[in-house]
Amino acid sequence: MPMLMFFGLPAHAQTKLAAGTQWSESLFTRIDASFSSNDFHARWDISRCECGDIHILAEETLPGEIRKGEQLLLDSKVLLINGYKNFEGPLAALLDSPMLIMQLLFVLLNESEPSGPAAVIKTFNADVNEKTDALMLDSRTAFGAFPAPWSLSGTIKPSSPGQYVYHLRFTFNLQEAGVQWIQMSGLLDYSDRTFPLDDNTVLDGWSAAWLDLKTENHEGLTPGITLGKFRESL
Repeated sequence: MPMLMFFGLPAHAQTKLAAGTQWSESLFTRIDASFSSNDFHARWDISRCECGDIHILAEETLPGEIRKGEQLLLDSKVLLINGYKNFEGPLAALLDSPMLIMQLLFVLLNESEPSGPAAVIKTFNADVNEKTDALMLDSRTAFGAFPAPWSLSGTIKPSSPGQYVYHLRFTFNLQEAGVQWIQMSGLLDYSDRTFPLDDNTVLDGWSAAWLDLKTENHEGLTPGITLGKFRESL
């Protein structure tokens, strides 16, 4: 079963997709996700820039709480955080859910149509029933596993040049909890677009978490520092 890594950028950002373009090469990914196991719902807008940074704009709904914030992953080792008021716990843990679910989305899309998004020219019906192979996920900051059997249903279709909308339902079986599902819908955009933050962005109010340390370590940033200056300090 293929495993997809999504940190590398495509060699192109063209509106017309070349044959062989991978699902994981989207420059913008919107995920609306809900889960059968709890009342957690999330919307993540995930952007990638040519420099390799990943920006996440998040709104997560939990029982009695709506959590909003921004994340910016630099060089796969430093996570900048803005917002997430009253969050208790390691800041780096905020990265786990969006990155794992994004990787799950790309793996499932690849299982549905291995030829990638360029092969989808009209509404495509996703229909996968896997009886033997588990899904194993590794986002570099967290791990996930879904044992077989599992299935996928839903649709994927072009919405405009270089963009695709999807509505998917991933069903799996956990030994103790029984049949579970994750429902995902949203947008994949492979066309060129402006990254939400540039090097002139002032990082007042942001905090930094260092992912390469084994223990939680985060700090406020120097007042007035820009993203470009902070990047130079890494």
